[in-house]
Amino acid sequence: TGVQTCALPICSFSGSWQLYICGCDEKCWADKRIATLHRLRLEIADHLDIPLHEVQELDLRFESRSLNPHQAALARMHVRITSPRYAADTGIAMLRSFSVVWRDLPRPLQCLCSV
Repeated sequence: TGVQTCALPICSFSGSWQLYICGCDEKCWADKRIATLHRLRLEIADHLDIPLHEVQELDLRFESRSLNPHQAALARMHVRITSPRYAADTGIAMLRSFSVVWRDLPRPLQCLCSV
């Protein structure tokens, strides 16, 4: 599909998700962080049918870590969109419907799931 044309004034909206992340310790996350965030940014832009640069902020931070590698860690993902393509209420609804195809992410992060 093509990118929607601009019809509204520029609007900014955001969303956050709590996620459980399995099997990715600090070293793993240091190795996978940039690629994973880029992939998520692409997925979000595709889902909203917007250019990549309109995904203004994207971050994923661990809130708790487990010493047990078989136990999930809690993380928070935050995204902010600045776009003329959606009014804030529509954009927020679109973000709420966002569901990443987690199996396409790097192997240690495949068991990400929204809380």
